[in-house]
Amino acid sequence: MNISVANFILFTPSKKILLQKRDNVPNIKAPGEWCFPGGHIEENEDALTAVAREACEETGLNIDKKDFKFLFDFIQLPWNQKTSFFALQISENVKIVPTEGQMFWKTFDEIRNMKLAGNQNDIIEKIIKEINNY
Repeated sequence: MNISVANFILFTPSKKILLQKRDNVPNIKAPGEWCFPGGHIEENEDALTAVAREACEETGLNIDKKDFKFLFDFIQLPWNQKTSFFALQISENVKIVPTEGQMFWKTFDEIRNMKLAGNQNDIIEKIIKEINNY
């Protein structure tokens, strides 16, 4: 199975994580659900290049791909997509301009109590551990 998706975890020094509430439009996976933002890896693109592109497209932030830290790969269900997760700590005052869905900063406790798209709830504790060790 090829890696087909790259997701990003943006977090602040106060340990808030950016989550996306997906648009509720036809032909979109998990419409109206909460998720870690990201998207498909395009042809002739590696996961790191894709995550930087997706971060720019979805948040308006122009982040150099070398600034992202690879966390882990994960099989997202029910789509059976191998997903690469990357993280980056950003300043509390960075302005996010969402272009797809809505984005909100959430605390660890808030995220633990949310229903996320697909099986992303299965990796919440792993993400929190990675961020605490960042």
